[in-house]
Amino acid sequence: MSFSLKEPGLVDVHYGSDDDIDPSHQPALVGLIETELEKGRLGVLFRVETSAVSRAVSEFWFGVVQRLAPRGLCAMAIVSPNIAVRAAASGFRVMNSLRGVPVEVKAFKGGDEAGAAAWVKAAVGALKA
Repeated sequence: MSFSLKEPGLVDVHYGSDDDIDPSHQPALVGLIETELEKGRLGVLFRVETSAVSRAVSEFWFGVVQRLAPRGLCAMAIVSPNIAVRAAASGFRVMNSLRGVPVEVKAFKGGDEAGAAAWVKAAVGALKA
């Protein structure tokens, strides 16, 4: 797993293995997100090369999103070549919507990192205006 602040308002995350996405490996990433939220609204671009996303992962991130959305976490893009991962992202979007969590979530096919980054920046910018 690797992650960095790609530019103000955009955190870039790369999950290269099934182990990377495990909730027990997320504290440093969540810490970076919390720190950046002190500066303003934020979106996260996840590049996911895992074979699937477990329920535990979705539940972990739902808790993070529910807690951080009021502080300005506003968009999550998930880029993956795996249709199961993109389907999980779509389910996550629906779960947020049904529970009233105002975070935009969108899945992108593998290779569309540029499109995903542009979408996140637009979502963050739209909420800044």
